[in-house]
Amino acid sequence: MMARSRTPTEPRQKHEGPPQADSPPPLPGRSIVRLVLLTTLLALVLGVYAFSGGWRRRLEAESAYHRALVRRVEAQRASAQTLEQQVGSLQSGYEADPSNPDARLALAEARWKQAGPAAALPILDAAVHPWSDSRLPRLMAHSYRTLRREDLALRTLQAAIKQFPRDGDLLADRGFLHVLLGWHRDAEVDLAAAARLGSAELPLATAALERARGNRTEAERILREARKDRPGDPEIPRWLAALADAGGRYSEAVELLAPLADNEGLPEDRLALAAAQWKVGRPASSRAALETLELLRTAQGGKESGRARFLRARCLIRLKRESEARLELERLVREAPDLFGPAYALAELLQKMGRRAEASALRLRHQTQLEGRAGLRRAGDRLLQAPDDPEAHREVGRQCLQQRFYGRAIVELERARELDPGLVGLEEELESARRQVGGVVGEVAD
Repeated sequence: MMARSRTPTEPRQKHEGPPQADSPPPLPGRSIVRLVLLTTLLALVLGVYAFSGGWRRRLEAESAYHRALVRRVEAQRASAQTLEQQVGSLQSGYEADPSNPDARLALAEARWKQAGPAAALPILDAAVHPWSDSRLPRLMAHSYRTLRREDLALRTLQAAIKQFPRDGDLLADRGFLHVLLGWHRDAEVDLAAAARLGSAELPLATAALERARGNRTEAERILREARKDRPGDPEIPRWLAALADAGGRYSEAVELLAPLADNEGLPEDRLALAAAQWKVGRPASSRAALETLELLRTAQGGKESGRARFLRARCLIRLKRESEARLELERLVREAPDLFGPAYALAELLQKMGRRAEASALRLRHQTQLEGRAGLRRAGDRLLQAPDDPEAHREVGRQCLQQRFYGRAIVELERARELDPGLVGLEEELESARRQVGGVVGEVAD
């Protein structure tokens, strides 16, 4: 019998092997089984960790840290009480003999340590003129300079040099102030005179001038040589720390500042230490910075500067405690609107929260601050190139006035008048600056 022939419409059969079956659909319970296995494995790992004492050790370490912090705060509180008793005793000694310069200086230095330079000024300013000791106007000028009243610092040093023309330390101090103002040629004249008369402060002022010119290596060499001759002078490690900070060597700055913060106890030393600790960049160092700031606040009876509060907020941000940081920054933006930095930091936090309109307004405020600083920098560069140009001094004064740096504004406008008394409108600008400054003292800008 003949086999049936295949028609063209019939599909060709494949004989390579049996037909392939489709993959079965996944069982409904398979994902549940996987979840159970993963949960069991995680529970097992956590159980092993807990059984080995991991949680307990972590809690114990956290508890030990807080106990140590409490002990340090209590010790600082006791130290503050001891200092208060010392101030009372020094006050009695000063009142018994107000003409004794040693008694006045000791009381002023203790007041500074207790509450900052503004607390020392009333004691120093009450000194009978002419001064009986050149150390009195030197400490007074240092106080004014720290409070950004460069006008009063320069006026004090001018009067003191007139009274004590052979005092090299006074000339070195004025040279140092001239460096800070950017008046390098005036600084050179003062430092040369101080060198002829002899001055223990000359290395510090010379190092400051070298740093201002960009010669940080030479400045550091001068300071290290001076430290060999004056190992107990706290000003030298302060400036070495500032150079290390400027060079990005933040751990070195911490090592230099930590003994000063413990031994000297000055507010500015603790604030500089906290800033260097934050700049190290690790969470542990930010935690150490928070501890330093807490000790500073305790030492000052609960008071805290705007810079310290901003630094606290930055530490909280790094430690992921953003809600606390936001509350602090919101208060700072309201209470210290001219402080540089909080507006931008708050804008970043609000942006994360989706509050874009508020963040945009704060960024605009920060941009205005940046432009103001850039204008002051350009004016300062022009002044370095033309130190005898009255218009250059006038422009620096105007820029300082806009930034609320009233002390330097007055100094620069007065120098412009000295160089060209006929400048149109200068007297009105100077009078406006003096009216605005009143009794205001500004914080040291970062």
